[in-house]
Amino acid sequence: MKPILIIGLLPFALLFYNVANNTSFKTSFTEKEILTQLDLAFKGIPSEYYPAGKKDDIKYNFFFDLEHGYFATAGNRIHLYADASRWAIVFEKTGYANRGGDAEIELDYIGNCINYPIDKYPERNYITNASRIILITGEEYERIQNKSGSEMEQFELVDPNANYVIVRGHKVKITRSA
Repeated sequence: MKPILIIGLLPFALLFYNVANNTSFKTSFTEKEILTQLDLAFKGIPSEYYPAGKKDDIKYNFFFDLEHGYFATAGNRIHLYADASRWAIVFEKTGYANRGGDAEIELDYIGNCINYPIDKYPERNYITNASRIILITGEEYERIQNKSGSEMEQFELVDPNANYVIVRGHKVKITRSA
């Protein structure tokens, strides 16, 4: 299955407007199906759309969490997609993962057309509806970390002399207001 294209709120809203108003656009899924899948994710229960896997495989079903204790959220989005037979919701959260020491995007996928990420190991596979994209590595944060002053003047603060940061392999100039 090809990765789905996340095209935003308007097509999804129009789809459900059409479904709710009994216009000619027909779908093979229902509002109840979508709400059931959201409820399963909220409870951490994998849905019937997860790959079957093997007996010892571990399946994680995550729900969007904006109050994660080890993640300082900087921004978030909800991406919606639907056509006549497929639907997907992708929850996106961007921020600083203080336990891992990096800036990242966390993505949680819910839908009937998801190509679930599978981490394969000899003893078992881990199947999940979540993935992450590292924006700024922990090593890069260490490079630009403030190294002078007291511990609290250094902790998770950027050196005032740092003039760039590497974001996904690209040098980005750090600008400061006067």
